[in-house]
Amino acid sequence: MTFTPDAPRRSMVTLPRTLAVVGTAAVLFLVLAPLLPSRDEPSPVPSVSPASTPTAMLRPDVVHDLRPAPGLAESVDRLRPAVEAAATDEQFAFLEQHTDAPVRWSPCRGIHVVINPGSAPRAFEAKTLLLLEELSDATGLVFVYDGVTAERVDIDRDDYQPQMYGGRWAPVLIGFGELDEHGVDFLGLAQNLTRSSTELEDAWDGWDPLDDVGFDVAHGAAYDEALGYVSGTIVLDPSVLDLEPVAGEMAWTGVLRHELGHLVGLDHVEDPMQIMHAWQWGVRTYADGDRAGLAVLGAGACRPDQ
Repeated sequence: MTFTPDAPRRSMVTLPRTLAVVGTAAVLFLVLAPLLPSRDEPSPVPSVSPASTPTAMLRPDVVHDLRPAPGLAESVDRLRPAVEAAATDEQFAFLEQHTDAPVRWSPCRGIHVVINPGSAPRAFEAKTLLLLEELSDATGLVFVYDGVTAERVDIDRDDYQPQMYGGRWAPVLIGFGELDEHGVDFLGLAQNLTRSSTELEDAWDGWDPLDDVGFDVAHGAAYDEALGYVSGTIVLDPSVLDLEPVAGEMAWTGVLRHELGHLVGLDHVEDPMQIMHAWQWGVRTYADGDRAGLAVLGAGACRPDQ
């Protein structure tokens, strides 16, 4: 399945409200057909693919209490080729570093995504798929669209929910939800969840200010091995639907594009011409700094331990 994003158009807009990140990822969509290759079938798959039933497709014979079976649905090789970004002096930054490398998703396993359509505009599902395709092309990561979900949109969700999704990591959840409960006036918020096979205990580092415009939560543990993202959440505040279009597209589209950058591990930068600038949503295509950072984040190793 191939989706073509809108023609890029660059613009800069100063925001009266902020875009933020918390540290984890997850998404859900309509279920259509089987998808992931097995360990002995490492053939490439489309960058945004439909999946079979989200509650059954990846369920192992034994559903563990604390985490999925290590290496569940992990291929022996990347699902898409790595991306080579052009050398640039433009800015990019990573949310988390561990042992001198950024924390990343495994490129050898599809990143499953679900959507809660509550409060979302009619075009939300289709546009989200286009943005995921755009992100896949920039990272070399594969996103798997599972369908819509009734799971409540909450930034503080568990990364493993076997009763809802079976014995796999919970998919990335994307949807609309009130963000006032966090005490800051955000338009969007993303959270990434990190895990390792050697430790099953969560370690919350707390809410840390990000230059007075947001906050970051690291959900993981101080492992000896490299950390890796396994799930996450993106929450958009319904108030973004009331804003006027920016640079020829609905304001929520720019906010979602920015939060998807956080989902895969990018942090804020000071350059207002980059998508990852904290106070704007008017840049409609990844700038050189964004692309350089996304290429690095998509170039991680396989994680059969997760």
